Parts: sequence; structure tokens; C-alpha cells
Amino acid sequence: MRRLSTLLLVTAALSACGGDPIEGGDPAAQVKASGTPEVHAIVLTDALTTMRNHPDFTIFADLVRQAGLAPRVSGKAPITVFAPTDSAFDKLSPARRAELIDPAQREALAAFVSAHILVGRASARDLGEAINRSGGSTSYQTLAGKPLTLTRSDLNMTEKPSANNEQDAEMVPSAANNVLNVEEQGGGASLVTATDIEATNGVVHALESVLVP
Repeated sequence: MRRLSTLLLVTAALSACGGDPIEGGDPAAQVKASGTPEVHAIVLTDALTTMRNHPDFTIFADLVRQAGLAPRVSGKAPITVFAPTDSAFDKLSPARRAELIDPAQREALAAFVSAHILVGRASARDLGEAINRSGGSTSYQTLAGKPLTLTRSDLNMTEKPSANNEQDAEMVPSAANNVLNVEEQGGGASLVTATDIEATNGVVHALESVLVP
């Protein structure tokens, strides 16, 4: 009798708290309790904000701001940014880096930054197709008004069997290992180390070196 009274008291307490704790209660709380991961939507930002929030582009993003190009890089007009990584700037001499941030050289800084930005959006696929159509290289206009030439390096080669099955297999580029190269007219060149970092107003590609005249 004493055990039955205790069971009745527990049942009454559970009813007062909102019912059966297994079948009742807040569904959202049950999902969290089950350990099911929550899905968060990916929010795209403009190219400048994307670079500022990326750990590899903080220096270039700051130079965009110092050059007075923040409105253009964060605006709605489509652009393609070839952004040197922070480690790319380590390759510059201390004197050259000091020149870039010299307030008296703001016009030169604007030209430097603009040479890394194309008018219009161009994904890695767009660039690769343009290179193929042009027979191995293609050029785009930069904000600085100079052409930026793109080619492709084939780091790996693969064998293509000959038509007559003889021992003269042809070595051809492996499409899976093509790497883009960019070269500024009268300036520097660099390999593209990462592509298609999406932004609301375009796309960002990473460079291993700075394009300096």
C-alpha cells in the first residue's frame, strides 16, 4: 500500500508539470536533446567584407580601404578579385611594403589594388573556358585599365593511348591538375592557389604572390 501511494504521488507530480516527459513537451527541445545538429544558412557578403572576414586576406582588404576603393569593392557592380594572401606580402621587401601604406602614395596604392581587380564576375570555370577558346591564354581588363593575362599550368601529365595501340602513347595535360596563372602587363605574375570564394557582388581568387610592377 505504501509503494502504491508513492507511485500515485509521482504520477500526479508529472501530470502537474505538463504530462509524460517522454511523449509530451516541446518538440524543439526534444530535437536538441537528441543531439541532432542544427543547420545554419550560409550568408554571403560583399567581396570586401568576405576578404576582411577571411584569415588569409586581411592585408589586402586593409589596402583596399586605404586606397579609397571600399565603395567599389563592396558595391553591387560585379567584380572579380585576385587577392594576394597575407603570406604573399611577406615576399615583398620592407621598403616596398612601407611604400604601399605611405599616405603620400595613395594614388599609387589605388593603382596597385585596382590591378588585382577585374570588371565583371569570372569564376574559375569561366576563366578556364576562356583560356581554351583563346588557344592557351586570355586577357581581362582590370580596374587599373591594364590587361591581366591568364594562362594555365599543367602540373601533372597523363598518358593518352595512341590510336594504333603502339608504344608511342602521347603525354597530355591532366585536366584535374590545371592551375591558373595571372600576369599583369608590365608587372608581376602569380599562381592562383584557391578559386571561387563567393561574394554577393562577385568572386575572389587567391594569389600566392603580389602583382607588383
